Amino acid sequence: ALGESQLHRLASGIVRRREIIVAYKSRLGGHPLIKFPEVGEGVGHAYHLAIALIDFAAAKKDRAAVMNYLKQAGIGTQVHYIPIPLMPYYSTTADINEFPESMAYYRRALSLPCFPQLSDSDIARICSVLEVALS
Repeated sequence: ALGESQLHRLASGIVRRREIIVAYKSRLGGHPLIKFPEVGEGVGHAYHLAIALIDFAAAKKDRAAVMNYLKQAGIGTQVHYIPIPLMPYYSTTADINEFPESMAYYRRALSLPCFPQLSDSDIARICSVLEVALS
């Protein structure tokens, strides 16, 4: 019953999350330290995460410090998709060097807020605070 009641909101939620991603890309896409994953032409996407790929090393910033700065401003961020060698179960057996792409992605990934109720002014504020955190 819960799933059925949420199905009618699915399409509008995807549309709004897509708008949020477009807004992030529009505002932050020209930033030299920030990129966003591309979605292939004709590919459907649920936009359930808004992942910014940030060159923290070039910014000379620690991701945890940037996340804390955003948190202090009331902006929650997360890191998704932890590479296998960093997971506790595999940490003693998996070799980080065997996962160079996963590790490169992980070092740069930061999930920004992306829920349908996010307002355009919320997005502008998130972008402004992130830009300050990286400066």
